[in-house]
Amino acid sequence: MNFTAGFGPSNSLILTVSCTHVDKAI
Repeated sequence: MNFTAGFGPSNSLILTVSCTHVDKAI
């Protein structure tokens, strides 16, 4: 859950994957 990754254009994908993983975990 590294939301700071959203500030990077190339890291936005990592943020999306992280959020998706969290949604599935919940």
